[in-house]
Amino acid sequence: METNFYLPGLSVKFWLNYLFIKMLKQYPERFREGVKIGAVYGDFPTALWNGGRAEGGVTEERFAREVVKRFNDLGVPVRYTFTNPLLEERHLSDKWCNLCLEIADNGMNEVTVFSPILEEYIRKNYPSYKFISSTCKEIRTIDGVISELESDYKMVVLDYNLNNKFEELEQIPQHLRERCEILVNACCIPNCPRRGEHYRSIGQSAIDYYDHINLGKSFKKSEFDCVYGNDNIIYTIQNYSTYV
Repeated sequence: METNFYLPGLSVKFWLNYLFIKMLKQYPERFREGVKIGAVYGDFPTALWNGGRAEGGVTEERFAREVVKRFNDLGVPVRYTFTNPLLEERHLSDKWCNLCLEIADNGMNEVTVFSPILEEYIRKNYPSYKFISSTCKEIRTIDGVISELESDYKMVVLDYNLNNKFEELEQIPQHLRERCEILVNACCIPNCPRRGEHYRSIGQSAIDYYDHINLGKSFKKSEFDCVYGNDNIIYTIQNYSTYV
């Protein structure tokens, strides 16, 4: 049985992910049977539309083109994490984000979306992309998940609170299950009360930086302090009910 894994760090972990995928292809016998890299996800700093993982630094167009080409040449899609929940119409014309989409607009690549405004814009202007429904939507009911799966999405990333709830997950019709993606080893505590607030904080930081560059407004990077997850690492989350 083939299992798809999706690797984070499109930009900041480019070389590590590239080396890993090359090794998987050249020495498959050294990996668990059936492992496949379904995509590498993230963004290129400083993408205003980013809302999933805040990655530092500045990206040149040449580097972005090289990253997309290298992964695509290996048969691995690039998946942009464009899930900023606070976007407004004025943000849709952002040159860098549109350029990122143009660079990877070849029918192979993907984009994870949350904001209805941005999703509508990308579907209209970059219809070749495959769309992924973000876990940031925090869809907690099986009926909600099924409704999302019946929409025009290649994959739906489930809310991590559904991890290991097998009786509930088995209610998803068999023909839809292969389009479900789960967050393995999510660092948030189960039912974290500040998760949505954290996503909004990341999105607001991207917008504040955009306004700093384009409108000359002062900028101070938001440091989100969460007592529920700041110190969580792989060794501290293994007793969580959501741990996979």
